[in-house]
Amino acid sequence: MMTNNRYPAFAKASADRQISNIKQAGVTMLFAVFVIASVSIISLTVGYFAIQEIRASRAVALSEPAIMAAETAGEEGLWLIKRSSGVANCSSGQQQEVLVDSKTVVSKCIEYDNAVVNVRFGKPFTFYLYDPNDINGNLNPGFENIVVTHVSGSVAASVIVQRIDGSNVSTTNVLSDSDPVTIDLPTSPLDDNRFKVTASSSGSITLDINTNLGMPDYPTLAAEGCAARSTDVGSCGTDLEAFKRRLNIIVPQ
Repeated sequence: MMTNNRYPAFAKASADRQISNIKQAGVTMLFAVFVIASVSIISLTVGYFAIQEIRASRAVALSEPAIMAAETAGEEGLWLIKRSSGVANCSSGQQQEVLVDSKTVVSKCIEYDNAVVNVRFGKPFTFYLYDPNDINGNLNPGFENIVVTHVSGSVAASVIVQRIDGSNVSTTNVLSDSDPVTIDLPTSPLDDNRFKVTASSSGSITLDINTNLGMPDYPTLAAEGCAARSTDVGSCGTDLEAFKRRLNIIVPQ
């Protein structure tokens, strides 16, 4: 008796084709996922760089006016100082002005810091302590001390403090290997608390000199420009896209 095997073979071939189709469908789906992921990454990257370019363009548009505003404040402050019109002390607040047309805020003030000076043999360094806002006035409270630091050089410095009338207050030696030396000043409100200070040396040295009120002969003009999307003065301190530029200009008197 003969057996017909055609139908079992056909069933097996059909099952193989179904398995092959399933595998092919899985590969196609995986390939589609890879393509979509690649397109998404490319789109996100392009969008990121586009946003960065927009921010950079906005930064340029705001930072350039801030730079020009700081230079403008510096020039105006120098003019006021030289014309004796006065510039506010930074401790009491900055003089601010809003430039509406250019959407910038400019501010300027005077601060008094230390002075680094060179002293050479035969060429003593002399400076005065006085009220920078009233040269003939008497600060009360006024200057309490002078701090002298020997920066460079191998010889000592002699620091002589006198009143404006020439009476001697103190004479102090600052050695080359010493820590900062503090010279106390008389502070009686009944006296004239303006002083003349002379630093001399037998060689070339560098000194860092400061007082509790800074150095009135060496004011520093702090000029600042700020540009933001708003002309509100407060926005320069709160706006995340506010750009500031600051110039510190030493103005020896």
